Order: sequence, then C-alpha cells, then structure tokens
Amino acid sequence: MRLRTTASISGARINLTIDIGFGDAMEPGAETLDYPTMLAFPVPRLRAYARETVIAEKFQAMVALGRANSRMKDLYDIWVLSRSFTFDDRLAWAVAATFARRLTAIPQDPPDALTSGFAEDAAADKKRQCAPSSEEYPLTIRGR
Repeated sequence: MRLRTTASISGARINLTIDIGFGDAMEPGAETLDYPTMLAFPVPRLRAYARETVIAEKFQAMVALGRANSRMKDLYDIWVLSRSFTFDDRLAWAVAATFARRLTAIPQDPPDALTSGFAEDAAADKKRQCAPSSEEYPLTIRGR
C-alpha cells in the first residue's frame, strides 16, 4: 500500500510518500533506528526494514522483472549500501527468505540488471532520452 500526503512546517510544503507492506519476509527483522534531523528537535526513533531486507527486495525485483524494472534508483541504492556498510551472512538469509516468500528462484548467474550489457543499454537509452532536449536547448560553453 502506498500512502501519499502533503506535510508542512512553517509554510514549507513537501509531498510525502510512505510505502506499507504486508506479508513480506522480514529477515533479519525490523530494526529501530534514530532518524537524523536537520533542526533542533528530538530525534525520532523509527522501526524500519533492515538494510539486508532492503537489498534483498531490490535484488528480487531485478531478477523477477528483468528489463521491465525501470528503477535505476534501486541499482544506486544497492551500490550506496554496499559502500556504506559491511554485510555478513544475514544478507544471504534475507535474500533466501525474500525469494522464497515471493516464489522466485535464486539465479545462478547475475541478473540482467547487473551485467555490462544492461549498463551499456541503459547509458544509450539515457542518451536517447536527452537528445531531444539537447537539440531544443543547445548547450553553449562560453570562453571557448
């Protein structure tokens, strides 16, 4: 389920989206985290998916949806998490539980989204998407 609302603070408005899942595998379970704040307010404590579960769900979507998965953000999220944290065998358990719950076979080979061919095609797609804009709004570099 996806909940969309608008939040405001002192007149500033922001669109807020909250995803709520039911029946998903939560291996290794929810974690309690202190959510960072920018203002001098008490730090909110939230229950959230473990990082391992986040990666497992994004990886399962890559496998199940293949090229139909257009969420390049998932690739970035996994990359950032892999560079920011160390993972142990809990990640393997999370992947196994998520794939089992979603009735998806764990692939022997890397999924298409993690191949160099996918990266090359994605780069070409982005270039094609930007081409009309670059023709309509040509970039000129001054001083050259």
